[in-house]
Amino acid sequence: MAGGVAAAASLALGISAEAAGPRITLNPTQGTPATVVQVKGTGFCGSASCSQAQVVFQGTPVATGIVVASDGTFTASFQPSAGPPGWKTVVGQQKDASGAWITSTPAAFYLVLAPPTPTPTVFPHTPTPSQRPSPSSQPTASGGPGPSGTATPTAQATPTQMSDAPATSGASAWPWLIVGAVGVVVLAGVVVYAYLRRRQS
Repeated sequence: MAGGVAAAASLALGISAEAAGPRITLNPTQGTPATVVQVKGTGFCGSASCSQAQVVFQGTPVATGIVVASDGTFTASFQPSAGPPGWKTVVGQQKDASGAWITSTPAAFYLVLAPPTPTPTVFPHTPTPSQRPSPSSQPTASGGPGPSGTATPTAQATPTQMSDAPATSGASAWPWLIVGAVGVVVLAGVVVYAYLRRRQS
């Protein structure tokens, strides 16, 4: 009696699973073409007379050769095909004993574009300024050419002293010039006087 009840329950469950039909679930349900999507299938044919299952993404098989367990379940993974972003259809398929395709209820996957690869920013190389010697370390020469070859004057009073020398010499000569001029005038007067006296006599 118990065996008959178990058999009846098993038959009822099998009919219920078959009526529900094959289904698949996706995890995650959105991503880029680089996303690895996990697939779980239920309600497929677990008989050896049925073919292996495959996962089809938007009409393109993305996972094939999937072994279905005796209870009609399987697990697989795939990466979405590249294409425009938006909702995409994913189904699980398998051939039954007669060769007819068994297709699961469609599952939806939202495809997004992959983020752009950041371009590395190239910064210009800034040269390190060279260290210059401090002013205290530069040699200096008084009265001679400096480091750049320019003579450094050290005595500014020398030109003034040189210009004063002719002025002093000229000032001391003026009295002698006056004495000479007076002597010439006196001598000329004497000569004129002697000439006039001679004519009167």
